[in-house]
Amino acid sequence: MPKVIATSIPGPVVLGAADNPLTITATGAVNATGGSADAIDAPASATWVIGNAGKVTSSSGVGMSLASSGTVTNSGSISGVEGVLLRKGGKVTNNGGGSIAGSGAIGNGFGSGAGVYITGGSGNITNSGVISGGAYGVALGAGGLITNSATIRGGEDGAIVQGATGTVVNNSSIVASVDDGVALFGGGTVTNNQSAFVSGGGTAGAGVFITGGSGTVANHGSIASGSPRLGVLLANGGSVSNDTSAAITGGVAAVFVNGGTGTLTNSGRIAATGPAGVDFEAGGSVGNSRGASISGSSFGVFITGGTGALNNTGTITSSLYGAAALAGGGSVTNNAGGVLTGGSSGVYVGYRGAGTVTNTGLINSTSTSGAGVDLGGGGTVTNNQGGSIAGASAGLFASGTRATLNNSGNITSDHAIELEAGGNITNTSTGVISGNTTAIFVAGGTVNFSNSGKIAATGATGADLEGGGSVNNNAGGTISGSNIGIFFTGGNGAVTNAGLVSTAGNFGVDLSAGGTVENTGAISAGGIGVAVYNGFGTVTNSGTISGGFNAVRFSGSGPNRVVVNPGAVFLGSVVGSSNPGNTLELAGGTGSVTSATGTAGSVATNGHSWSYGNFDTLAFDASGNWTASGADTLQTVLNNGTLGVSGSLDVATAVDPASAGVFQLTGNSSLEVAAATGTASKVQFQGSNELIADNFASFGSSGGGPLLESFGAGDSVDLRQLASSNLSLNFNPATGSLAVSNGTQTATLYFQTSSLGAGTFHAASDSGNGVLITHA
Repeated sequence: MPKVIATSIPGPVVLGAADNPLTITATGAVNATGGSADAIDAPASATWVIGNAGKVTSSSGVGMSLASSGTVTNSGSISGVEGVLLRKGGKVTNNGGGSIAGSGAIGNGFGSGAGVYITGGSGNITNSGVISGGAYGVALGAGGLITNSATIRGGEDGAIVQGATGTVVNNSSIVASVDDGVALFGGGTVTNNQSAFVSGGGTAGAGVFITGGSGTVANHGSIASGSPRLGVLLANGGSVSNDTSAAITGGVAAVFVNGGTGTLTNSGRIAATGPAGVDFEAGGSVGNSRGASISGSSFGVFITGGTGALNNTGTITSSLYGAAALAGGGSVTNNAGGVLTGGSSGVYVGYRGAGTVTNTGLINSTSTSGAGVDLGGGGTVTNNQGGSIAGASAGLFASGTRATLNNSGNITSDHAIELEAGGNITNTSTGVISGNTTAIFVAGGTVNFSNSGKIAATGATGADLEGGGSVNNNAGGTISGSNIGIFFTGGNGAVTNAGLVSTAGNFGVDLSAGGTVENTGAISAGGIGVAVYNGFGTVTNSGTISGGFNAVRFSGSGPNRVVVNPGAVFLGSVVGSSNPGNTLELAGGTGSVTSATGTAGSVATNGHSWSYGNFDTLAFDASGNWTASGADTLQTVLNNGTLGVSGSLDVATAVDPASAGVFQLTGNSSLEVAAATGTASKVQFQGSNELIADNFASFGSSGGGPLLESFGAGDSVDLRQLASSNLSLNFNPATGSLAVSNGTQTATLYFQTSSLGAGTFHAASDSGNGVLITHA
């Protein structure tokens, strides 16, 4: 029959089968003082039900010891070396006002010194009072559930579960003086509810420690570690959620996950006084919500040992290294309102893997040598409209492999962009990239970048590209520097400009290893608009290129080419390299060439005139209509358009055989050519004009030659180096060919018969070493 203890009796009380259930009333008490005697011993013969409202005490044994499973409900007090011991599993409920205490010391084995210790089977502890232990507040040796709504306090651990999965639900306070607030050695779940508190202690204690399996921690209250240690430690991976108004704090780290991937969802506060707010050692993901914060002295979030993923709308800070550091590569998304502020970097993605960073918030570093975003293994950065990336040394620094930047926001620094291994850059119409020394600096590898926004350096160079590549500056795009707008070295450069490239300093565009410039916009410099050094270069202009010293200048090896398209304006001279082979191509449009003295002269077109020098060849393209209006000398002419001659023009080297255009002689003009062996060009005589062939043998050929149109009275052809004795003329009206022969030498000219004036051909000495042909 049931046993009731309503008075004070000495222990030990050894229960028999008839004593189940046992009730100790509020007036009852059991006190065991001798040896290591337990106050109450229940044998293994039954499943016990014991309720205590009184006082159960053992000075050197267990307060209440059940050799089998059972249920203990306490609203009084129970104390001993262990307060309550259940050896075959069971349930302990400590009601409000109840206390259970274990006085045993730390280090005497698992369970020893526990307020409540349940082993041998799953345990269930529900506490609304006070449970304390010299070693453990509560201990489950075979897994189970702990629900706390009051106080659990332990010397070593507040609540510990071994042997199987554990579940802890805390609504109030679980604390440890030396080690972990909650320790689960078989994996499991800890839920720390609103206003609840879990704390570890000493130099080794974590607030929550889960090992032996994956762990889950849901915090709505406060979790703290011993001063130098960890708020939450998951040794086999798992997940942590930290709710609004909740806090997890630690010394070395607030949240530390190793042995498996980690997942963190934070809407509250996570802070470490030591290195890392969050430290994942086997990869994982972190979500930090709006209004939430994560901080550490070295890192806000540190993920290594695998790829990491961070999605931030809150605030993540560190004072020494990266606010977010992904040593194994991965992705960072910083949303609108998100802040990532670190010492050496706002975001660091390490050399072990490429990184992807998407920013619509603020990313910055506070160190004097820091970078807003540092990609140690290359990757991609997308800075959206409204996003800002800043660092004292670099806004974006990328090394190891090529990197890609897509910018629609604002990036600022000493070097706003610094790529050590080349890459791709796109700056949209809303994008601003600004630097103190350089806006874009590419130290090695080729780069391809497109700009529709603003790129500016208040110091030296707008874009310093030291491995070659290409720049496309679109309409509306601006690139500027105090000394150079765009600088290519170490590799061939290609610039396509429809916007504005400018500097008040030396060079608008400087291609120091050769390359091409295609301009439909404006390029301006205080010194040279476009400079091409140490390599071949082509500059094609349909816009405006201006320079205080030269508009365009080549230096070094040739051949180089300048293409003057319709609408082109040069404000300043155009100078080729000193090596031969340079071409000035007048591509369409209208204008005039004057004061030509071989490789130098002046061009007037589109309301502006400019001088040129060191160009062996002048090329006149199809659809163009140009005039040589003075006493001009050109070296080589490639004419596929119309070149009018109103004065005298001497082509001192040759008319290029590929020419298919028209030489239009007006007034009393003359055209002198050293050689013209092509068959597709034409010479039109529109006044009283003279054509001089310096060497008859190099003018035309037996298969044809330049076609002579509108040849008539007052016009002449001077065939030099053709002896004038014994001359005969043979004209074929069907083909328009005129053979001029002296018996040993023969020259052939081709006339357009439909425009040939009336009369016959005549030949006479030119009073020199040649023959003068006329028609009258």
